Amino acid sequence: MIGLILLTPAFAQTPQQIHWDFPVPGVPLVIGRPQPLTASANSGLPVTFRVERGPALISGGTITATNVGTIRVIAEQAGDANYAPSSIARTWNETEIEGAVVASLDRSGKVRVDGKFLYVAGNGLDVFEIQDPEHPVFRGRIDFGEIIRDLVPIERHVLVVVSNRLGVVDVSRPEQPTLIGSLELGAPAGALAVEGKLAGVTQGTGFAVVDWSQPEAPVLRANVSIPEWFTVTDITLRHGMAYVAGPTFPVTVYDLGLPIPQPRIEGAEVWGPDCRLAADDQSLFAARWYDFGVMKLSHELESPATIGLQSGTSWTDISVAGDRVFLAGMMSGISVIDIEDRQQPRQMLNRPLPAPGAL
Repeated sequence: MIGLILLTPAFAQTPQQIHWDFPVPGVPLVIGRPQPLTASANSGLPVTFRVERGPALISGGTITATNVGTIRVIAEQAGDANYAPSSIARTWNETEIEGAVVASLDRSGKVRVDGKFLYVAGNGLDVFEIQDPEHPVFRGRIDFGEIIRDLVPIERHVLVVVSNRLGVVDVSRPEQPTLIGSLELGAPAGALAVEGKLAGVTQGTGFAVVDWSQPEAPVLRANVSIPEWFTVTDITLRHGMAYVAGPTFPVTVYDLGLPIPQPRIEGAEVWGPDCRLAADDQSLFAARWYDFGVMKLSHELESPATIGLQSGTSWTDISVAGDRVFLAGMMSGISVIDIEDRQQPRQMLNRPLPAPGAL
């Protein structure tokens, strides 16, 4: 018997190269501003893109940064019978940054950003559109006649604390912000924190818990007194817990699920005194003088990962966005902490505030 064997010659796939047109490397991706995303392969085959890591969205041939943080994107061509697969990567908004003043406002007070709007609290609430950060546009204002102590924008509303009351401002029409609800708290208010439909407001030696599920009629749910404390200086809410700080006592954790919030027994005291606090879904952040700490939020509170800060006196504000934490203080200036690796936070920037009239 004679057998026949069919031999098929093996052809090596031809390597292909990808030419990436836009966005170009080294140019930051501005949050909320779509940028064209284009590349081509010398094979003529279509190139696809995917976000490997970082806060970005690819849609309709564009890429948009959705938050602060390092963005890494892969451009790839899967190949075919004739061409081998190929891919290249580009990175934007990397962790090394330089602070620069791009615009100034003739306003003073606490500021908060929500999407494309900037809210400034003085003796009124000013609304600016900052879709183009270099050219902020004034949209509207509501006067209170007293200094706003703190503010939190959430769900087309801005919650504010003024004197001894909490107010709910409807900002769905930025040109005409309107006070739609108010609640007398019975004592001077200080710091404000919001999670969902609960708000926490510091008041002297304690804090108030407010249910604002009906914005037109917020309701006082509980008053918590901490008699051994001289004063409560800051508060943040996360996962149904209130984290409160004072000048002489460590941060204490209160369970808001109880009719009268009580300190947690396990690891209730988690940080030194005189902190400024912020939190996201994973971590609690605290800044105190020359120290900054990150603590994982879990059932059993762990010791925080800490770093020393290049500059620190009394921090007056702290906020978290993506994998950055921002600190501000009149004497300390602006500091930015990289928290991409939460076990090893890193100070990226320390910049003094411009002198009055220097802008």
